[in-house]
Amino acid sequence: MIPPGEECIHATLIRVADIGVLLTGPSGSGKSQLALELVQRGHCLAADDLVILRRHGENRLHGRAAEGGEGFLVVRGLGVLDVVKLFGPRAAVSATDIHLQLSLLFEPGTDDPLRGQRTVQCVLGVTLEALALQASRPGLATLVEVAARDTRLRREGYHAEQVLAAGLAARLRGDSSCE
Repeated sequence: MIPPGEECIHATLIRVADIGVLLTGPSGSGKSQLALELVQRGHCLAADDLVILRRHGENRLHGRAAEGGEGFLVVRGLGVLDVVKLFGPRAAVSATDIHLQLSLLFEPGTDDPLRGQRTVQCVLGVTLEALALQASRPGLATLVEVAARDTRLRREGYHAEQVLAAGLAARLRGDSSCE
């Protein structure tokens, strides 16, 4: 039974570079396998398959595993894995704040190279940065790591696309020739 004010969703929650990343997507899209790759790279699993969400304060979202599911990962072809026994006590956390929702998609998207498929989602009244990536994309774990780090920079007020655009605009105003 889920307590009032909480919601249970089918997803995987992992903490990457101190950023809570909520992996969503259809069953079989590779959420658990992606989480396994990220745990192997030193990141922390918070929940797999069932994630309990709770709002904290004005604009914070917190996630944890369903009772009894802490530290376990269910990976197609391998079955149930205990990440703490496999990778050590730092491979799992009991809960984490969520900063980024990453949706794994099967169909190819129309990526804007300056924004990707970055949007915002509202979960339990909390606005989250959201990103959609193809589930079969090569180097997906690396993309998640970089997306988490970029999310941290964005939360600190740094937006690479704005810096690039401002630099190019200044360059064009000062000198229209290319060197």
